[in-house]
Amino acid sequence: MFPTKTNEVKLVSAVGIDYNRLRNLLASRKWQEADRETTELMLRVAKREEKGWLDRTSILGFPYDDLHTINQLWVNYSNNRFGFSVQQRVCENVKQHIKDDSQVWERFRNLVGWFKKDKKFCYGDIIFSETAPEAHLPSVGLFVGLEMKYESFEQQCGLMTGLGGVVFDAIASRIENSNICDRFN
Repeated sequence: MFPTKTNEVKLVSAVGIDYNRLRNLLASRKWQEADRETTELMLRVAKREEKGWLDRTSILGFPYDDLHTINQLWVNYSNNRFGFSVQQRVCENVKQHIKDDSQVWERFRNLVGWFKKDKKFCYGDIIFSETAPEAHLPSVGLFVGLEMKYESFEQQCGLMTGLGGVVFDAIASRIENSNICDRFN
């Protein structure tokens, strides 16, 4: 189990979102519930609840305060192992060694445990525990546009090199432009 940092995360939202439930789920180490809550909150912030998925435009317009709050909650309650800024840091490290974008995404997926050789990676393959690889959670950018409450194949599996990669890249870009990573070092 991760030790919890003693500093409390300020729950700031530019659009009036209540992050108490997410904080409580993360504090209780309910990783899967927190992952689903993160997706639902991000859809609400982006006003994409009816669509049920995020796109690059909605991410690029996502309020910095809300992205920062969500990220800080994940980082704080996972002892710096999970969160968008952790994912962005791992991705930037990969980019230092690999220049081809498709190879960057593939290598990144391998490092964070979002890859299964010769099989589609499904939501059921996510590891919702402290033993998950660094940057494994949250999976918002990975399973974009999926209704995770159901167990059908179509609803579980994401397009790992298509829309998932585009949205993850938009989240990473948004984090980089907001200097969120600097706030945690």
